[in-house]
Amino acid sequence: MRKSAEVELEPTHYHDWLLQYLVSFVVFADAPSRLEDIFTGAPANVKAKWNAVVAAADAYKFAEHGNPPPTGATFMNWPNSRYQFPPNGNNSNTFAESIVTTAGIPWHPLPGLHPGNAAPVPVVGVWAKKQDLTLGTF
Repeated sequence: MRKSAEVELEPTHYHDWLLQYLVSFVVFADAPSRLEDIFTGAPANVKAKWNAVVAAADAYKFAEHGNPPPTGATFMNWPNSRYQFPPNGNNSNTFAESIVTTAGIPWHPLPGLHPGNAAPVPVVGVWAKKQDLTLGTF
């Protein structure tokens, strides 16, 4: 599972749009370069916690869900799905901490600097005024 602000697509109008607005997506697929245990235990307990993590990710209202939508689709969680850069803002660090703690698992950050909000907050300011944002309309 990953939360990504950049989706690998052919260089198209969609990709230009994505780079301009930086929209976060929750996608249930990944090829991690590094894994970190967040919960260990008996297989039944791990499965139950994994199900809680998936449920938290499915309910996350600060990203779009699934594969990138077709041109003309409305982003259902915009403007809160805007990927924000550090030091503050909702980003992949916010997503990870939020779903882990929502699933009832203690949060233990990886070593190093991981800026971003500890918990998601509604997007305000100029981006909040773009309530009707649809793919391809900029």
